Amino acid sequence: MISTKKIRVMTLLLLVTLLLPFNLKASGKGTISGKIIDAETGDVLRRATVALQGTKLGAFSDVKGQYKLRDVPEGNYTIQVSYVGYKQKKIENIVIDPKQETIYNIVLESAVSRTQEVVVEARRENNNAAALLVQKKNAAQLSDGISMEEIRRTPDSDAGQSLRRVSGVTLVNDKFVYIRGVSERYSNTTLNGTSLATTEPDKKAFAFDMFPSEFLENANVSKSFTPDMPGNFAGGLVQLNTVEFPARRSFKISFGTSMNDNLTLDKKFYSYQGGKQDWLGFDDGTRSLPKNFPKNPDAMRELVNNLRSDDQAVLLKATAEWEKLGKEFNSKTWSRDTMRAPLNGSINMAYSDIFRIGDGDFGVIASAMYGNTYSNNDIYRATLESNGSVYNYNAGTISTYSANLSGLFNVAYKFGSNNSISWKNTYNNCGDNETTIMQGKKDQVLTRQYGYNFVQKTLFASQVGGEHNLTFLNNSLIDWKFGFSNSLRDEPDFKRVRYSRADTANPLMVDIYDLAGNGYLAGRFFSNLSEDALTAALNFTLPIDQLKIKTGFMWEGKQRDFAVRSLTINKSNLMLKYYYDNDFDYVVPNYGDENFYNTQFTEGPEALFGNPDNFSYDRLGIGEETKPTDSYQAKEGLVAGYVMGDMPFDISDHKLRVIAGFRVESSSQNLQSLYPIAYNNTDSLFVDKNYIDVLPALSMVYELTNEMNLRMTASQTLTR
Repeated sequence: MISTKKIRVMTLLLLVTLLLPFNLKASGKGTISGKIIDAETGDVLRRATVALQGTKLGAFSDVKGQYKLRDVPEGNYTIQVSYVGYKQKKIENIVIDPKQETIYNIVLESAVSRTQEVVVEARRENNNAAALLVQKKNAAQLSDGISMEEIRRTPDSDAGQSLRRVSGVTLVNDKFVYIRGVSERYSNTTLNGTSLATTEPDKKAFAFDMFPSEFLENANVSKSFTPDMPGNFAGGLVQLNTVEFPARRSFKISFGTSMNDNLTLDKKFYSYQGGKQDWLGFDDGTRSLPKNFPKNPDAMRELVNNLRSDDQAVLLKATAEWEKLGKEFNSKTWSRDTMRAPLNGSINMAYSDIFRIGDGDFGVIASAMYGNTYSNNDIYRATLESNGSVYNYNAGTISTYSANLSGLFNVAYKFGSNNSISWKNTYNNCGDNETTIMQGKKDQVLTRQYGYNFVQKTLFASQVGGEHNLTFLNNSLIDWKFGFSNSLRDEPDFKRVRYSRADTANPLMVDIYDLAGNGYLAGRFFSNLSEDALTAALNFTLPIDQLKIKTGFMWEGKQRDFAVRSLTINKSNLMLKYYYDNDFDYVVPNYGDENFYNTQFTEGPEALFGNPDNFSYDRLGIGEETKPTDSYQAKEGLVAGYVMGDMPFDISDHKLRVIAGFRVESSSQNLQSLYPIAYNNTDSLFVDKNYIDVLPALSMVYELTNEMNLRMTASQTLTR
């Protein structure tokens, strides 16, 4: 597991890398580059020939289908693209500008007649959009997505905001996606083809609000299944891909700011006193449990039991320790304020470059981003009866300050035109600081609720992968990848307190009256999640004339630890039944300071709980309601293999493409309580299951016209 300290150091090193000096002089010659794509399948074409007419310059498309013509003098040119079994294509009137790279993605169509060369001439046009549409139209799966060009034209700041523009995708709570109308538990997410660890403790979901859209090359949503995809989804598979290879050398610094005319510079943003690193999205320990706090719920229960001991020495020691607990919490975090929300801001630095090493290209992409936002959301919660009446309603405001710190560092090397390896790294840390104030009525009782919450989510993902084109084996392709991701979710000291009054003539008083305590009414909640995910995959694609056979395997392992401490704030006379007098002569009953309960219970949270002196044997104390089953450890393992075929057929003047195959997945799940349970003789083991699933798939794509396809797909997937 990678510690937060190490991740911060890596981020600083990335920032230093961005500021390294480099040469940006123009060479006086330009470059033409792009990608060669099959019009029928949307796949890239490797070893296609690209020639610059009138010159001796030419190139082959590489293992990724990309070509590059270097050192092209200024002027007007025509390029000619040819590939065995495809119609030849010409693009004319290409103007070379030495200050920038000229990019043309080219779509090739299969030749109708293979006995003679067919030449198709086309006017100069930007084929980037056309290539993207072809890939969507002719993909093996029913899919949709959004490209880098589309993302850059929108004001979206994170992946969730970008994905909501995809047909059939709904963004919920600004971070989760519903695909085809089903909840996030029926979807799956990958980054650069490998599994991602999640930051959500109670659901199978990925929080897309923590991934910057600036880092995306494209985001694709597959709504149907083919055997070369993970089988663990029913609604859809979201595939996020970061930029792998830069198009040119560049260095960019951008600044952004925004405002909300209903909030910015208006004094109605609620906040509370946090730590010195909140502006970066990190908690600096301000909200941590006291250093000597009982390490687990059992130790806390033992301390509370000792508060009722008849042994004088045990009772005195326990009372001193217990009083100290309440006083050692950081009392300043109860301080609340109303402020003027400043402008939202962001800064982004990005550097990319290509170096010629031997007969290959070495590409570097580095980016760092920081941003923050202020927002106010009105909330209304109520219970609605079948007759339309409303009761138990609450209305109020959530003020949220969000900070995001992100970094990306990718390197790739293409040696020759048939081999490519890459190393991709992504880091993101976001912190959401929320202050909630609500008022309402419950069973004719007027209530007011306060909540102060800070959630820090961190994701680190790293992947090594390669692609190798085997020219001696009919241009077959081997691609492999190893991926690691770690997610952390820290929720330190979520403070909640409720005040109520049954009679409007009386003041609001804090709701502390339950013998066992109630953390929802008055409490402090701590949780921490850590998850590691490892992935390894190997794929082999073999073209045999028009038939394409693909097979491969994948291994995946995940491990998660989730720990909870749910604390309550109680009246001391409900926790400590007796205490010794000042001379330690005899035990007297503890009835508590009734004057304190009757008068100061009407004070606000900052005065009542922010004063350490109020935590004593006759006023307030700390209890715990954590259940052993609140915290857990879980493991998941998966081994999968598949085989599939992709075959086109000609039916009259139309084409029918058939993709068929199956996938076998062997999975295991293990879940157990983090804290042992006395009545469970199996060491708190709740789940220990193994499954073997066979997942068949059949897809058919029928070309009605050149612009329209008809799809039929049948498959079996699952949700774990």
